[in-house]
Amino acid sequence: MNDIPAAERQAIEALLGRSLDADQQVFIMAYTPNAVPSKAVRDAARASLQQTFAKIDEYAKAHGVTPEEADAALDDAMEQIRRRRG
Repeated sequence: MNDIPAAERQAIEALLGRSLDADQQVFIMAYTPNAVPSKAVRDAARASLQQTFAKIDEYAKAHGVTPEEADAALDDAMEQIRRRRG
């Protein structure tokens, strides 16, 4: 997040409702409901997701994060989002 201008970072943080750490990444996706992407687009998306998951696995392994800890962190984050929306 250090590679974007401060104003853009603040806008992203406002949308998320929280501040971001310097080493965090944000993924934004736009799509058209009920539109089926082409096979090439689906294949590219799959490859991109596989790269992202590989990076996540590499980070977790390098920092000693167990799958159980990752699941617990995800559950906690989802609960925080639900409380904000509720």
